[in-house]
Amino acid sequence: MSIYKRIHQFQQERTASMTLFISNMTSNEDYTRIVEALQQHNGIKNIGPFTKKNTLDITYNPSIFNITAIHYLIGQLGYRLGVKRNHTYTPKAQKKGG
Repeated sequence: MSIYKRIHQFQQERTASMTLFISNMTSNEDYTRIVEALQQHNGIKNIGPFTKKNTLDITYNPSIFNITAIHYLIGQLGYRLGVKRNHTYTPKAQKKGG
């Protein structure tokens, strides 16, 4: 496999996770509205379930979709948010090649 393909593969498999605190996300309808808007974008890999703690766990591909876009999108929907924990990059484990 060429180095270009390896780099491209790494960028596609790399993920970052963060927990957002959304103070005015108080109901399941708010959660559904945010999730539907986020799922329209290719870079979103996973969104955690609704909890009554006003938090939203998001796993995304930072090569395709970034934190600024997530903040902007949620802000445009009329929600106030802040990052509860720092996001971390977690690349998938690769098998040993030979």
